[in-house]
Amino acid sequence: MARIILRDGRVADLREARPTETDREMLRELFRNASPDALYHRFFHMVKEVDDAEIDRMISAGGRGKALVCVSQNQILGIGHYIMVSDTTAEVAFFVDERIQGRGLGTLLLEHLAELAWRRGVLQFEAYVLSENQAMLRVFQDSGYEIHEQQDSGVIHLVLPLQQTERIHALAGAREKLATAASLRAFFEPSVVAIIGASRDSHRLGHLLLQHVLNASFTGVVYPVNPSARAILGVKAYPSVKDIPDPVDLAVIVVPRDLVSQVVTDCIEAHVRAVLITSAGFSDQDEAGAELEQSITQMLRHEGIRLVGPNSLGIINTSDGVRMNASFSPTLPPQGTVAIASQSGALGIAILDYASRMGVGVSSFVSTGNKADVSSNDLLQYWEDDPATEMVLLYLESFGNPRKFTRIARRITQHKPILVVKSARSADAVLSPEMASQHFGDDNIVKALFQQTGIIRADTLQELFDVAALLSSMPLPAGKRVQVIANASGAAVITVDALKAGGMHLAHPPIDLGFTALAPRYYDEVHAALKGSSCGRDYCPIYSGGNF
Repeated sequence: MARIILRDGRVADLREARPTETDREMLRELFRNASPDALYHRFFHMVKEVDDAEIDRMISAGGRGKALVCVSQNQILGIGHYIMVSDTTAEVAFFVDERIQGRGLGTLLLEHLAELAWRRGVLQFEAYVLSENQAMLRVFQDSGYEIHEQQDSGVIHLVLPLQQTERIHALAGAREKLATAASLRAFFEPSVVAIIGASRDSHRLGHLLLQHVLNASFTGVVYPVNPSARAILGVKAYPSVKDIPDPVDLAVIVVPRDLVSQVVTDCIEAHVRAVLITSAGFSDQDEAGAELEQSITQMLRHEGIRLVGPNSLGIINTSDGVRMNASFSPTLPPQGTVAIASQSGALGIAILDYASRMGVGVSSFVSTGNKADVSSNDLLQYWEDDPATEMVLLYLESFGNPRKFTRIARRITQHKPILVVKSARSADAVLSPEMASQHFGDDNIVKALFQQTGIIRADTLQELFDVAALLSSMPLPAGKRVQVIANASGAAVITVDALKAGGMHLAHPPIDLGFTALAPRYYDEVHAALKGSSCGRDYCPIYSGGNF
């Protein structure tokens, strides 16, 4: 089973169809809700009702293929299957609920069926589509596969070779990125936030978190939830999230571990779009906590609700249109262009404090906690096209999906730098079962991964922010030509060697000003270099070995 995200951010499960009465009934419901035109486009003749024999053939793929269904909230949203017609060719067909057509489900079904078939030796798909069925034709056209087609009597015969190409991977990556970003929007741009566990006691975490949201001048609406309080901090409180009069985008849960399951059930019944759990004591503590975390995650995933945490210290968005500090950081950090994700909550707050002291402005911040659902991979895809973010800083203790991380990071570092502090380099530093399951035994593997993806690795927070401050204040050069100006020949030689190793070229021989040179002399030389004809219209960076 795989989790998929549709173009509108809806989360669903993609799995093999099962010959059970549950799947049969969900498919009957899918076809009962279909229009006559939709059924005609699928079966090529008028169908009053899809009988059980046809449903069983679709589920079993005629015994010569595979069938996948997309399931969300006890409903099948679509089904796709392929049936072998020769040793290397299979016929593929789909049916998608009309209410969600245009959201990428057909293309995702094709993508996953093609991967299954390719692994089983299928070299090509073929399909027959009515020429008037433009929606299904777009599914094939958007897939990225090379398409050969022939038309006869209003029916188009399509043949798709299944070889994996760069174009297919690029389009699949783009679809995943856009869908993932849409699924996270409720965390970063909520209109309505519920603080479940808000307290009148100023020493309780629920009180502090509500206070931080209010102090940041959140542009949306915030509702405290407390069954025994009429109002908290002057804001009317509600006994349950189900009693809140507005649709809730983001629910922040600040209650003891043993109460979280019931609160999550309430969130599901209230149709909350996203959930953030600050409570600890799950996979970060013991096996019982890990089982509870898995149960809660499955509950939310079944309903298509995304989760940050548990054991998260919150989320921040400094945008003028949001101004949300739903975290335990006492103040909203200065606005800027650096996005930060931290697996450690307490260290995340320290990172925010460090950023403020270093003058590094923040666009958004997420404490991922136990990463039961939303991970650094998801956040990277959100920040990739976020116009407010120009740089990403990560504190990681473990990887959930290194292959996916590599693919995403390699794409992002082409236009946005990613800086990482990766701790838990040795097994002795692994403190939780969750970390142990995702720990690399050899740190050389991590080092190689970062080098291959263009990630800048820092060993300490100070080093991380030194590099961040440099990159945020100094634009990337437009070209590769460099002028070296130094106050010592040794410094100039070392600089030239490093630049050459990095693929840069000298615009002029290095200039050694001598150790007695002061700031005015540097100013004159830099000014002359920038005005010189060798720089032309391109930016010509100046590397200086002087301290002034």
